[in-house]
Amino acid sequence: MNLYTETKHLLIKEFKREMREQNAFIGIMLFSLSSLFIIHICLSVRQIGKLPLPFWNCIFWITFLFSALHCTAKSFTHHGKSTLLYLYTIVHPVSIILSKSIFHCILLSFLSLLTFGMYIVFFGNPIQNTALFFLNLFLINIGIGFVLTLISAIASTTENSTVFTALLGLPILIPILIFAVKITYYALDNFDFSQAQDMFLSLCLLDVICITASILLFPYIWRD
Repeated sequence: MNLYTETKHLLIKEFKREMREQNAFIGIMLFSLSSLFIIHICLSVRQIGKLPLPFWNCIFWITFLFSALHCTAKSFTHHGKSTLLYLYTIVHPVSIILSKSIFHCILLSFLSLLTFGMYIVFFGNPIQNTALFFLNLFLINIGIGFVLTLISAIASTTENSTVFTALLGLPILIPILIFAVKITYYALDNFDFSQAQDMFLSLCLLDVICITASILLFPYIWRD
């Protein structure tokens, strides 16, 4: 099979596994919902009627970041050694990293939309430029999805993969998160796309670097 066919079949396999084992996704949603509920209670106690925009931006990305870490941390550890050996013999390693990364990008996109919907329910919708915000979300999900999938592959060789995914992933994600926060400020203040164009170009370049690094490095990790 060619690379496209292998990636497609592996991607379908990832979706079937997620539909069969929904514990991880439900746990992530409960984490997001409980975090938002606690924040809502704290604001009610302090009699703050509306969440200030800097706090909204900060809390949204903190909630999403830890949800993303939890979502991708065990992407390789749930396979048994026999399954990994079988995949090693029949498919190209690039197909594996592409299928898992694309799956995580789609899952993170769905998760970010649900998180944003819950924020609207609890705190209202302060976003002034919706198109700018959703384009930002789309590009951020691509970068985070590919980075954390590669980091998860590296961390899967250790005994505590979840901890190592967070330790290795957070420093690498800092540049992506900086752009995420800045562009979200632009969306909150109703800036035009032309005013954020340079940031979007930089974010696209970061995504290309993340994708290229995953494709080039994973075969060596997979071989070991």
